[in-house]
Amino acid sequence: MIVVPRMLTNCLREVDERHGKLLSLGFAEHAIQVCRSALSDEPASASLAYLSAARAFLTGEAGMSALADAREAYFESRGDEGGLPSEITWIAEIAVSASCRRDMEVEQSRRGGKRRDGS
Repeated sequence: MIVVPRMLTNCLREVDERHGKLLSLGFAEHAIQVCRSALSDEPASASLAYLSAARAFLTGEAGMSALADAREAYFESRGDEGGLPSEITWIAEIAVSASCRRDMEVEQSRRGGKRRDGS
């Protein structure tokens, strides 16, 4: 039996921190694309846009403001959807949080508000 989280963790330990963050985002993007048929259009698109914004932030192609805006759109798109679709799109939040959490916390305090997920 292959344990994907363990394999991913082992891969991430073998690369530098920046590359590991980008690999996490790529893993989440791939998972959402593979499972896209289980999602409605808006949450799927918002999840992929959120991951793309995080990648652009990490590579210096976009600023934190674009990532914060993508985060807001991501949480708005999730609505009250539960079950499998919610679990699939939550992969995006986990990957972005793992990759950019500190930077997002700084932006959150700069904007002076709570994040949409309540934290």
